[in-house]
Amino acid sequence: MSEYACDAEGNYNACTRAYKDDPSIELYLKLRRENPDNEIEISFLGGMEQPQMPYTERGYSEATAREIDSAVKSIVEAAFRRTVNLLRAQREVLERGARLLLQKETLDEADLLALRQPEPVGAAE
Repeated sequence: MSEYACDAEGNYNACTRAYKDDPSIELYLKLRRENPDNEIEISFLGGMEQPQMPYTERGYSEATAREIDSAVKSIVEAAFRRTVNLLRAQREVLERGARLLLQKETLDEADLLALRQPEPVGAAE
């Protein structure tokens, strides 16, 4: 079972906490190998306050680069699968939202909250 990087209260999982303490590519790859189903939050790295560094040669081997590419591909594929599954599971809500957008063009908070409620019987067009 996969564990999201952050729960509803904003608490990071163990992998993310470890990575925040040592944001090295080596630790990231180790955590990814040991916990292939868990998400690791990395968006906190290089925040807006960090100066942009000029391009330099990478400091790792081609084998490490392949491992990085493989890890990134795995993350993107898992996110894609989760997204497709979510859209399939919520297809009715998605279609109601699309119909509403065709009618109104812009949805406000009340419209979005209303989409979460079951559609009344006979209300579909």
